[in-house]
Order: sequence, then structure tokens, then C-alpha cells
Amino acid sequence: MAGRLQSADYQAQRALQRALVPPGDPTLREASVASVSSLTLGDVRTYYRRAFRPDLTTIVVIGKIRPDEARAVSYR
Repeated sequence: MAGRLQSADYQAQRALQRALVPPGDPTLREASVASVSSLTLGDVRTYYRRAFRPDLTTIVVIGKIRPDEARAVSYR
């Protein structure tokens, strides 16, 4: 994390972001070594349960296939 925060690529991306979005925009929030180090396994599990929800998933199928054919395909 510390190395990432100091990399030229990261710094350039942050400068571009600050130029494109208004001050106070949530996308300008930045993780720190301390904030990442303080995360617990429980924090990660809670975030995962909230962020990765099958009921909110959108699947896009491209190609020569009818919707009923796409729905019939199951990968396990």
C-alpha cells in the first residue's frame, strides 16, 4: 500500500481525478496504510456480503443466441 501511494502512476491518476471531479467527491477518498492495516477479516466478510449480491447481478450475452437459449445454459 505504501509503495502504491508513492508510485508515479498512482500520483498521476490521483491528479487527474482531482482535476475532473469536485472537491469532496467520494471518489477522491484515499486508503491509507493505517486504514488498510486496521481491517479485520470480519470487515472484509461484511463488505463482501453487501457488495457481491447475486440478486443485483446483470449478465450480458452477446452473439447469435436467443434469450431462451442463453437462459438454458448453466455453468458449474
